[in-house]
Amino acid sequence: MTSPRETPLVIIIIVNWNGLDVLQTCLSSLERTKHPNFNVVVVDNGSTDDSVSMVKRDFPQIRLVQNRENLGFARANNQGIRLAIHIGAGYIFLLNNDVELKEEDWLVRLIEVAEEDPKVGIIGPGLIYPDGSIQGSAYMMRASPFGLLRNVLPTAERTAVQVDGVVGAAFLIKRAVVDRIGLLDEAYSPFLYEESDYCVRARRAGFKVVYYPCVTVVHRLGYSISKIDQRRRLFVSFKNMARYRLVNYPMRWLVPSIAALLLGAFVEREDVSGLSDLKLTKGVGIRIWLVVRALMDNLVNLDDIVVSRIRNRALA
Repeated sequence: MTSPRETPLVIIIIVNWNGLDVLQTCLSSLERTKHPNFNVVVVDNGSTDDSVSMVKRDFPQIRLVQNRENLGFARANNQGIRLAIHIGAGYIFLLNNDVELKEEDWLVRLIEVAEEDPKVGIIGPGLIYPDGSIQGSAYMMRASPFGLLRNVLPTAERTAVQVDGVVGAAFLIKRAVVDRIGLLDEAYSPFLYEESDYCVRARRAGFKVVYYPCVTVVHRLGYSISKIDQRRRLFVSFKNMARYRLVNYPMRWLVPSIAALLLGAFVEREDVSGLSDLKLTKGVGIRIWLVVRALMDNLVNLDDIVVSRIRNRALA
């Protein structure tokens, strides 16, 4: 067996906000993980339940970062990534608090895939529901009359597949990627599309993004997002989806893709991010107002979008 000193250190980062019930399950499942060299960091975003007390009491070996307020997904994960880099991580694994690990060798197998190819920079496992059914875990982009659209992958593959992006619920990052492209873009705060943007940047920098459904993890999709007011969810969803397109899409696809985004605001859709239930019951007017607000937010921050667009393209 390879000794811990010869195995790259893996830092698992879990961002938590009032997730006591799922967090305890997640941390307990991590204790069954068979890997010679990993540590866990919990970044708590100002929880008002007993999450912090539970971690201190039941998992004293886990490093705990406590924020006084909810900083959002990207900012809190960046705190953990900075800490991981400081203590010498070779790999960083971003893990949602609503994930449960059933396979003892899940981490060993993911690292094996990453180590086989130096160009592999990001890996996502297969995500399944608690009942064992399959979730959308990865995607390819496809061209259409409405611009570039996500095409969620079929799940029949039983080997490593190079993809355009993987879902951020379980997101393994090689240290070399962070050294090359930096941290998550915090402009996507408080949640949604930060991991998609990160996959784009990694691919531009020459790294492969890989989907590995041979390893599966249980994900309670939508657990954290369901705690957020529905209007707030809709606003943030469209704000960040629009930003993602403005920052990353080729110029020829911007107008049709934004048009498709606006159309999608009023059409029932399947979404790998767990936002498919965003159909407000108080009429179209509220949805139009929230979408317009989301677009205006991007216009106000257009200078930052341009800078980010130039930065991303310079990675190639």
